[in-house]
Amino acid sequence: MTSKTLKEAEKFYKDYSKLTSFSTKIRNTTRKRDEIKHQLITCMKIKISPNLKTNPSAGINYLARIYVHILKEVGLWIISKVVLNHLHPYYPD
Repeated sequence: MTSKTLKEAEKFYKDYSKLTSFSTKIRNTTRKRDEIKHQLITCMKIKISPNLKTNPSAGINYLARIYVHILKEVGLWIISKVVLNHLHPYYPD
């Protein structure tokens, strides 16, 4: 999927998340100078590794997520990876 702006891509995932009853959060934004190159949008609920306190490099295990990046040549944003799995219960209406 492509969109003309990053906001459109964010709105697409946010609309999807509302349909399936979960909330989203922007977890990571990669910039080069002042331009955004990549963005990671995830399910708001996260699972923190039990090793996080003793091993900061263990990081966080993100759940449902999308990766969005710019195709600079054509000026479009593309969702390059989609993970729909939820490792926690969620309750769609």
